[in-house]
Amino acid sequence: MLTPLDIESKEFRKAMRGYNDQEVDRFIEEVKSDYEKIYKENADLRTKLEYLKEQIIIEAKYYRYI
Repeated sequence: MLTPLDIESKEFRKAMRGYNDQEVDRFIEEVKSDYEKIYKENADLRTKLEYLKEQIIIEAKYYRYI
């Protein structure tokens, strides 16, 4: 999976008539920032999902014995 660090450290070769370096750098920074937020949110949601799965297993065992 692509990480925010991968985005930040990506380098491109220079070419004639290339893109404006400052514009590209600003855009990459914006993409990295947004991606980092989504990446962290995804990790948090995975943690919550695992917790809820465990809770379902606990509840299921409890109700089997009632």
